[in-house]
Amino acid sequence: MTREEAIEHFEENYLYKYSVKLEEILIDYLEKNREVLFNQFKETCKKIFIKIKEMQDKGIIGKTDQIIFSWKPVDVLKGYKYMDVNAYEESGYYDIGAECKV
Repeated sequence: MTREEAIEHFEENYLYKYSVKLEEILIDYLEKNREVLFNQFKETCKKIFIKIKEMQDKGIIGKTDQIIFSWKPVDVLKGYKYMDVNAYEESGYYDIGAECKV
């Protein structure tokens, strides 16, 4: 079996099956817990926005153009309650220079 054949075999017999199963589990979990997850996310957003505003008022960070929230679907299934938050200004990405945990 060539390297390419081995990779194709792995993808078809292991990777895709796992991905499809994981996607089914995740969709089911999200549908069953939609309201709870939404309310938790909404509260987290409020806290983070307040914290960012406080940091701006103190001059720790500048004007924020956009905030991007991201999380790994697998982490949701594992029960992890955290997400990555990146703040951007008009000139591009910037590190806020201080932790903004809530």
